[in-house]
Amino acid sequence: MVYVGALALMVVLAVVLSVVPHGPEPAPLGKVLTSAQKEWDVDRPSLATMFPLPESPSQAEWEAVLPVVEKTAADNPEDVGVQRQLALAYYNLGLLDKAQAVYERLLAVKEDAVLRNRLGNVLRDRGDLKGAESNYRRALNLDPEGSDAYMNLAELYWRQHRDGEAVALLEEGLLNVTPESRPVLQRALEIMESGAPPSSTSPPAADPTAGGSGGIMATALSPATSLVGQVSVAEAGTRS
Repeated sequence: MVYVGALALMVVLAVVLSVVPHGPEPAPLGKVLTSAQKEWDVDRPSLATMFPLPESPSQAEWEAVLPVVEKTAADNPEDVGVQRQLALAYYNLGLLDKAQAVYERLLAVKEDAVLRNRLGNVLRDRGDLKGAESNYRRALNLDPEGSDAYMNLAELYWRQHRDGEAVALLEEGLLNVTPESRPVLQRALEIMESGAPPSSTSPPAADPTAGGSGGIMATALSPATSLVGQVSVAEAGTRS
């Protein structure tokens, strides 16, 4: 029955996404995309692997697939992979309260560094900077070799003008992360040490009850001022 249902789900999703434009629409800055995520740590095959999403889903593609993901998650509450995919969909669509609820529910069952980091992103975008910092720290305690939480926490410090803490954190990360992750942290460290400002204007205060992604970080982050954005630009420059 599971395999029949999964096959039916794949067919439905393929039909839904076939009518959605697949243009080169850039994903919103700071959004977590499935192509950059680790494999799900589950005890059995997850129906999430049946979702025919492209590598970098556009906003329209997330909107199209959401009803099917929600239905699949409701029918399979124990499928961790589907629940994680649901949280990603909510986050990328700016439904931050719903994404937070899913992440907190999953973390209450089992600790996970990736989920802690993602919950930190949700709290950051909702304006809960202390909550975000706490979750990034917990993610680092769970997986000190992962670079994502180092980058996110360093960005958080940097945008609060806590430059010394941001630099110290990246230096710590360079000692701990895997060799392939070091260049990203090194470029971020160089940007900070160059004295580049995190933003030309102060971001407005966020409404923590808002359902959209209008939080303090989301409002201020742009490719020109975001640490992640500047690292990406620098990385592209080294390849040109």
